Amino acid sequence: MCWEGRQGRGNRTTQRKEGSGKVNNIYEGRCGKSTEKEEEEKKEVEKKEVEKEEEEEKKKKEEKEVEKKKEEKKKKEEEKEEEKEVEEEEEEEKKKEEEEEEEGRKWWSRQTDTHIITREKSSPRPFPELIHLTPTTELYNPQLGPTSNNCMNPLITTTTQHLICTSPPPPHEF
Repeated sequence: MCWEGRQGRGNRTTQRKEGSGKVNNIYEGRCGKSTEKEEEEKKEVEKKEVEKEEEEEKKKKEEKEVEKKKEEKKKKEEEKEEEKEVEEEEEEEKKKEEEEEEEGRKWWSRQTDTHIITREKSSPRPFPELIHLTPTTELYNPQLGPTSNNCMNPLITTTTQHLICTSPPPPHEF
């Protein structure tokens, strides 16, 4: 027979009985074989280790999910910021275009030249051509006469329709 530990006594282990406060000394002899209690303890330790590993894996997965959610939120925020920037740029471009159009209108309204707006009778949509005349040129149709808004009545020809308008003359020319 093979004995470990002190010769003749085997391994001395101390165990507590469940529910009692007494300590029993158990003498076990072994020679490379484990007892049932040791096997149960090993299984419990292995279970605990497996549970710890599973908990760690769960924690890692949860952390990864939290990181993914944070990254998705960041991406969404960045996309929203980019959309806002694009919208702001578009608004600025629209404002610039409107300002340019207003400047063009102001420039046209400052002109004192007489102008003729010509449109083709046959065209479904009028595309006016603006023709500048000198302020000294006088356009008058004696048959129709001037209208109250400083524009003569339309002169109708076979191919085109002319609307003749003149700017009001300065007061010193009267």
